[in-house]
Amino acid sequence: MKTLLVPVDFSQASDNATRYAAELSKFMHARIVLFHVFYIPVVAADAAVIVPAVDEMEESAMLRLKKVREQILQNRNDLTDVECACASGFAVDEIGRFAGECRADLIVMGMQGAGSLTEKFIGSVTTAVMRTCSLPVLVIDRNVIFRPLEKMVLACDYKHISPSLLWPLKDLARIFDAQVSVLHVVDEASREEIDLSVAMKDLQLDDSFRQLDYSCHFATASDVVEGINDYIDKTGMDLVVMIPRKKSLLASLFTEPDTKRMAFHAHIPLLSLHE
Repeated sequence: MKTLLVPVDFSQASDNATRYAAELSKFMHARIVLFHVFYIPVVAADAAVIVPAVDEMEESAMLRLKKVREQILQNRNDLTDVECACASGFAVDEIGRFAGECRADLIVMGMQGAGSLTEKFIGSVTTAVMRTCSLPVLVIDRNVIFRPLEKMVLACDYKHISPSLLWPLKDLARIFDAQVSVLHVVDEASREEIDLSVAMKDLQLDDSFRQLDYSCHFATASDVVEGINDYIDKTGMDLVVMIPRKKSLLASLFTEPDTKRMAFHAHIPLLSLHE
C-alpha cells in the first residue's frame, strides 16, 4: 500500500481519521492524499440567493486542507509526502472517482459513531463509500486512538473468499507482524451443526494466507455485531476486518447489513473489503 486517500470534511471524526492515517503511514511508508468534496447548491433562477463562485469555494477548501496538512506535518516532522486536492460534486461519487485518479490503495475515513437517525435512516458518506467503492476502506471512529495493529480479527461466514480479496489484510498483517483470528459468529442451534474442519475447507484460504500467524474460532451470539464486539473486548483486538456480502434489493430493505452496523458500533478500526 503506497497511497492512502483520506476524505476530509473538517469534522471531528474526519480530523481523527487524518491523524490516524498519518500514524499508519509511518509503518507503511505511504503518501497521504487529503481530499475534500464541496457541493454547489442548485437554486431557482428567480431565488434571491447568493451562491459563491466555484473558484471561490475551491480556493476556500484548499486553504482549509492546507491547514490540516500543516497540522499533520507539525505533529509528524518525519512525514513529508502529504498532498491536497478538492473537487465539486457529490461526496460518494467524487471519492470513488478520485480514488482511481490518484491510484489510492486504501481509503481512510472517519465515522461519527452510533446514532439512531443517522444510522438507520440517513446512513453516512463513509458507509456509502464502503458499499460502492471497489477499494478497501478503513473506518476510524472519532474516539479511536492509533496503536500498532498487532491483533486482527477477520469476521466472516466461512464461505469461500477469493484470495485476491484478502491482500489488504495480508499486507497489514505482514507490516505489523500481527496475529490474525478468523471468526464466525453463530447462534446456539447453528453452532452444533458446524464442524470447524469442514468450514475451513469451504473457506479455502490460499497459501500466502497460511504463511501468516492465524487461527480460526467460533463465537456464539444471537446478534452478529454484539458477538463480534464481545470477542474484540475479550481478546483485545486492534483491527476488525469484514467483507460486505452482496444482497438482493428486497433483502436490503428489511435487513440492516452487519458491516454497516459494525461501522457505527466498532470501537476499534474497521477494514471493509469490497466483494
